Amino acid sequence: MTARIGYVMGSPPGDHRAAELRAGIRPRVEYDEFLERHPGAEVIDPRRAADVAGPTGMLVRGRVHAATAAVALQAKPAYERFIATGEDIGLPLAFLAWMRRDRRPINIVTHGSYFASPKFAASARWLRRMRNVRFLTLSESLADVLTARFGLPAERVFNASYATDIRFFTPACGKVEPDLVVSVGTANRDYRLLVDVAQALGARLEIAADSAWFRTKTNIDGESLPEGVRTGSYSYPELRELYARAAVVVVPLHGGLHACGYSAIAEAMGMGKPVIATKTACPSDFVVDGETGFYVDPGDGDGLTEKLGALLADPSRAEEMGRAGRQRIEAYSVERYAERLAEGAGISTVSDPRIAAVAGR
Repeated sequence: MTARIGYVMGSPPGDHRAAELRAGIRPRVEYDEFLERHPGAEVIDPRRAADVAGPTGMLVRGRVHAATAAVALQAKPAYERFIATGEDIGLPLAFLAWMRRDRRPINIVTHGSYFASPKFAASARWLRRMRNVRFLTLSESLADVLTARFGLPAERVFNASYATDIRFFTPACGKVEPDLVVSVGTANRDYRLLVDVAQALGARLEIAADSAWFRTKTNIDGESLPEGVRTGSYSYPELRELYARAAVVVVPLHGGLHACGYSAIAEAMGMGKPVIATKTACPSDFVVDGETGFYVDPGDGDGLTEKLGALLADPSRAEEMGRAGRQRIEAYSVERYAERLAEGAGISTVSDPRIAAVAGR
């Protein structure tokens, strides 16, 4: 029989997502791949919670994540296990299940969003005792923080890592602009530092100031930017074209414990671009320093100037790093991630032959 899996999301997918996927104008994410592979999985999100009436819904009215968690737990027929797409929904689900003495497996995809919060540190005492709760992290560094800093048992922490659509973000034919530096995203970005470095090097800089996850401002918002620096909003096809034109992609970050910049790094590597990224306390699993790109420390303008200047001055080295990055990121396709997610959650899965085809194996 097909396992009934509750796939619990803190926010609903966009209304036009399915049509955009069919049209090939947006990348697939792990959500699309996992649900396709597991027909017994059903999405529970705030829109579904809003449609459910009853005493539990009334009790948690106005608390979106708690309401969504309650709907997931009381669904009939019951789900055998749950996957929560982040701590925002996973922690309410776990604590509500604990209050109800519900011991069904709960797997929380862990971004580290609350690692810096004293409340999370305090809650770790209960989380350590919830043997049915498992954490599926986006990187090895996040897994290390859960075990070393918060004392979660290693057997309940699994590094599922991250994914990008390597069919959508794939090396493209076209002219690379040798003086063009590209950066993408908004969350936790240190664009002030990058603007200063690009100006010092005489490089052009284009910033795609969009985020699928965080609607936040950056530290250059509202500024009059110097000549040669451009910010804008890009559709996914436009973003792909921007990556294709880039000589180097830079992901400048402030320090922090949470996963940040992973999407931009993975997309750029998928496009065969060398990446310079800030190495925060919880870096992604993608960048191999000196092979697929470079790491620099938070706020290190001199280090960023040195690394970026070296790649701009040596296009052959930049191209070689880009090829190595593309090869490495093939292990982080959405197809492979769906398998790791199922493995971490204890769900049987069948290897997809498309993986070997995509990776050229």
